[in-house]
Amino acid sequence: GKIDYDDNVEGRILEGKSLLGLPEDSPAFLSVKKIIENNE
Repeated sequence: GKIDYDDNVEGRILEGKSLLGLPEDSPAFLSVKKIIENNE
């Protein structure tokens, strides 16, 4: 699957923060959630 571009990802990487803390409504979070659900 494809993960949508998300400014939050770049910001968290630059700040040295974990991507696990992305908001649940962020495009990247929703993309990963959809990929996981489709592979179950």
